[in-house]
Amino acid sequence: MSASDSTKRIFDDDRLYTTDETAELLTLSPRQVADARQAKRLGCVRLSGAAVRHTGAQIRAFIAARSVDAEH
Repeated sequence: MSASDSTKRIFDDDRLYTTDETAELLTLSPRQVADARQAKRLGCVRLSGAAVRHTGAQIRAFIAARSVDAEH
């Protein structure tokens, strides 16, 4: 599967992604994903207590914001 196939899967998929899956898709470490979530740069769905997941839309929004930041 190419990188573009992986990105397309995010856009088409309504599933919830774990921190590890999100980190892999964003080419970040799980710690960086947690830091982005805590800084409110990456949205999440809190399932209970410390259990969180990320939607495809939240990941797309993070990618878009990161792309805009990179342009400036």
